[in-house]
Amino acid sequence: MLSQISSTQQASGLDQARPEEKNCSMPVTIRMIEAAVQQSNGILQERLSFHGFEQHLLILVAVIEVVVKQPAIVEFCLNDATGRIRAKYYVTEKPPKVLEELAAGSYVSVFGTVRTAPSLHFAVAGMHKVTSADTVSYHMVESAHAILKLKKLRSQPPKVTAAPLVAQAITPATPKLQPMAVRLEGEALRNAVLAALRGGSGPEGVALETIVNATRPTPRSAVCQVLEQLQEE
Repeated sequence: MLSQISSTQQASGLDQARPEEKNCSMPVTIRMIEAAVQQSNGILQERLSFHGFEQHLLILVAVIEVVVKQPAIVEFCLNDATGRIRAKYYVTEKPPKVLEELAAGSYVSVFGTVRTAPSLHFAVAGMHKVTSADTVSYHMVESAHAILKLKKLRSQPPKVTAAPLVAQAITPATPKLQPMAVRLEGEALRNAVLAALRGGSGPEGVALETIVNATRPTPRSAVCQVLEQLQEE
């Protein structure tokens, strides 16, 4: 569920011919960030790359474990159950109200970029408090859906003619839904979760309840475990 967030650059034909410069935001987990940094050998240019696609802004939903407030900077440690990462917010103007509410145990949604100097940390550009527990579950599903979309885009061969597009429009690959009569496990559960994720065509992604309903009577905990495994692949 990659979403464009800035600079569509419609002012000139030259800018329209360079869509690769559009900035995107991507929901991620801390484990996904660690894996991307490891693949870059700890050396970042401007943006972190996921499966060959650079992302301008990253979105995290996590709980604050430790927070240290100073006049010019606020430092805190984030934990989203997949890992921990140090975060920094630099106060350049009037501090937003959310900074006054930050405390250990608070859940927040933050967006920003990853930096490796002087050490690995998340440079927060903005944030808001999370008031619903569902937000955490939805973010996990959105992160899995986003990384699967990138994997699919990377594996697709370039289309050189319109003929394959016509063939795809005539004979779409529509998954055949089968009633779930027994609890799914192992590879069968993984395939069912992938089918549910790929079935979400909307920009908002797939809700966790949709995946749970599609894999009934498999327990919710087993479905969440498969989602975490997919993010680590």
